[in-house]
Amino acid sequence: MSVTTQLRNLVASNALRESAGQMKVAKKLTRLGSYLSEYTSVPPPSPTSPPPSSPPPRIPRGIFLHGSVGSGKSMMMDMFHSTLPPSSSRRTHFHAFMEDVHRRIRRIKEAEIGTENRTARQIIEDSRSGKFKDAPDPIRQVGMEMAGETRVLCFDEFQVTDVADAVILTTLFDTLFSSGVVVVATSNREIDSLYEGGVNEEYFKGTRELIKNYCMEVKIQEDTDFRVGRGGGVGGEGEGYWFSDRGELEDMVDLEDMGEVELSLPWGRKFILDRGNLERKTLLVDFDTLCDSYVGSAEYRAIAQNFSHVYLSGVPVMTLKDHDKARRFITLIDEMYEGGVRMAIHAEGGVGVGDIMGEGGEAEEEWIGDDDVTAQGVGGGTKWLDVRTTGGRMMGELASVKELRWAFKRAESRIREMCGVLWWEREE
Repeated sequence: MSVTTQLRNLVASNALRESAGQMKVAKKLTRLGSYLSEYTSVPPPSPTSPPPSSPPPRIPRGIFLHGSVGSGKSMMMDMFHSTLPPSSSRRTHFHAFMEDVHRRIRRIKEAEIGTENRTARQIIEDSRSGKFKDAPDPIRQVGMEMAGETRVLCFDEFQVTDVADAVILTTLFDTLFSSGVVVVATSNREIDSLYEGGVNEEYFKGTRELIKNYCMEVKIQEDTDFRVGRGGGVGGEGEGYWFSDRGELEDMVDLEDMGEVELSLPWGRKFILDRGNLERKTLLVDFDTLCDSYVGSAEYRAIAQNFSHVYLSGVPVMTLKDHDKARRFITLIDEMYEGGVRMAIHAEGGVGVGDIMGEGGEAEEEWIGDDDVTAQGVGGGTKWLDVRTTGGRMMGELASVKELRWAFKRAESRIREMCGVLWWEREE
């Protein structure tokens, strides 16, 4: 069923409100789907073969969909993905995709240098001797692997804040696109704003140009946050499952029925949590455990895969000094939303959803404004090494912090829905 037909049916059944902006996007996605139905002539490449020197003929141009939070971007992409053959398409959150990329690169490098039964000193000596200098680029190898597995990649929430990801993506996307992979992505930012002002931004400019060349940039013309209406308007004390009293949150669970649980992670790692019940799929956990320690998307995804109900306590108001915690919190919310988890949240100080990042509260002055950053080069050049600072902070760090403001708007919208009564009462 085409995207336009799916959208019309949902509007007709009163499951969605009619939106001219969403319908315009639906028509573009439907048109791309029709092009893809004829795009079957390119054989999958071998992971070990060199990347082609030019893209295959008649490759359909993908779509980079951006717009305000809650405007329906992820929903539209999911509708589009549902029209594609599962064997030749992949839908993934961008966090999960980059995690997969890093795992594959590590696997290829370990196989290349032969880490088994060898000491670190032996590996370092071989590297210094030039033994690995002619080895194939592992990033290109990963791109060829992925191109052999799927012809269409659908990314949800395309966002780059990490310099390691920024460096990898140009080579990876060049390989994917030149191998005929079609990309559909959603983002809160337009293409030219991706990784804007980030550390060594020069490395990422090639990625922006590749996306522009191989994807149509489409803005969804819709300013309404549809999640708020679906979620019941969660935003303060007494609304849905957002609490100012920790006791009210803990009253929702049977503490005597909870104990230590162990979750499996990639690379044989384990993640242990103190208060959970795998049989009942419930977890009670505090903010510091998940967002003020060395955990990330792998741990959050394991939680989403093992628990249907997560009760999170002690969420504080966060300021510029807490940007690492804020980034983890946003990633946590993204993974819980992807997994369809029902969340109940206790916020310290009785603040509403919109105030935990200082928006409109006392902490607002701690967040940097768009005009507060001035570049001052050292030695007249900042092309390769980010040495610019403002207020004693690296420019790249501040650029990452500013990116969080966009990401938190998405997280806030998702919290309002996930903590809402309708989200909790929906069918499994």
